[in-house]
Amino acid sequence: MRLSPFVFLLVSAPAFAAHKFEDLAISPRGEAVAAVEAEDAVGAHGTIVLRRVSDGRQLRTIDPCAGCEYSDPVFAADGRLAFLSRDRAAGIVSLNLADS
Repeated sequence: MRLSPFVFLLVSAPAFAAHKFEDLAISPRGEAVAAVEAEDAVGAHGTIVLRRVSDGRQLRTIDPCAGCEYSDPVFAADGRLAFLSRDRAAGIVSLNLADS
């Protein structure tokens, strides 16, 4: 039996996880960006990650609730970061404020 090259590619292709970036926000002075980041896998826990715009270096990770989902990060004029956390188990959505 002869296998087609397509079948060979499907069998030999390495599996990899993609990294998701959601809900992007840019700081007032444009030096940092915040996003909800997670591995693209079922049930992956996302965190709020602050990165430097100039080189993408991670500055800080914000994850105050291990069981929460995060959304809608937005920078205040003074540079602080506001975002929502949703704890589905407890049925609670909270507004959080963090120094950036």
